[in-house]
Amino acid sequence: MKDKLKDLALFWLRLTFGVGMMVHGWLKLSGGVGAWIDNSVVPMGLPIPVVFGWLAVITEFFGGFLLILGLWTRLVAFAAIIFFVVAAFVRNAGNPFIAPGGPNRELPLAYLVVVVFLLMSGAGRFSVDGSRGKGGGGKSAAKKSKR
Repeated sequence: MKDKLKDLALFWLRLTFGVGMMVHGWLKLSGGVGAWIDNSVVPMGLPIPVVFGWLAVITEFFGGFLLILGLWTRLVAFAAIIFFVVAAFVRNAGNPFIAPGGPNRELPLAYLVVVVFLLMSGAGRFSVDGSRGKGGGGKSAAKKSKR
């Protein structure tokens, strides 16, 4: 029973978090990636801002979708960790943790906590990864580790 509840919780986390990531990625896509890159990525001083900007959009939109499915969960989580570290500590470097109505570090840090958790836990059994025994964190993954 505990395993089923854990796997259900992982599914719920992946679903809600993945939707949140997709919404943020969609906002960048629909608002014009070029404008977002010019206003948000270029001021950070990153090399090749167009590449970094597109990687961020792909990570958010398509990575969010992959998290919902539970496909390549740990790989997506690793990529998202990089993205959210940059968002929290480079993009929002001078901003407070919480600033109602203004730029702050709270959301990227909260998202960072979730993707670190998913990197460590895997997707759970109610996922594509879990059904294939590829880092789902379910019984099939536990059986493989005992071999």
